[in-house]
Amino acid sequence: MCDTRWMPKSLDFTLTESDLEIVVRAVKSDKRPEVRQRAMGLRLLHEEQAPKEVAEIMAVSQPTVY
Repeated sequence: MCDTRWMPKSLDFTLTESDLEIVVRAVKSDKRPEVRQRAMGLRLLHEEQAPKEVAEIMAVSQPTVY
């Protein structure tokens, strides 16, 4: 049984155009791997991937995605 008390009911992960540009730039060129990973997660969420799917793709836990 999965404990979902920590998960929000619904979140909107849609980024503004300028935010998306920043995220894309970070994915492509930031020197820090943790920043690139977080930016990729944000981009996947923006592209309507479910947090559970993003967690699997990124090899992190669901709470980390949230």
